[in-house]
Amino acid sequence: MNLPKSTENTTKQQLLTEILLGLKEKFIQPLVNENKRLAVAINQKTEKDDKILQELIERVDRLEKKLEENPVTVLSAIRDAINQSNGGKEDGSN
Repeated sequence: MNLPKSTENTTKQQLLTEILLGLKEKFIQPLVNENKRLAVAINQKTEKDDKILQELIERVDRLEKKLEENPVTVLSAIRDAINQSNGGKEDGSN
């Protein structure tokens, strides 16, 4: 089959175009779609993780404040208990 050179080149170019389109459709596009799906899933996970992390930071801050307040409360309670007792001498002796 002897085709003119320009027809042969056009035929080769059409075949290559069809091959590339087939590769894109069958292999590349599904991969791109999966990458997009994974990117969305990762972004959603990151947003969820960021929200959880922020909540944990807030809880730790509240806990730190309570811990800072707690020694004063305990020491105040001990002082009040001592003041209400008879000087720590429960049996009344010196």
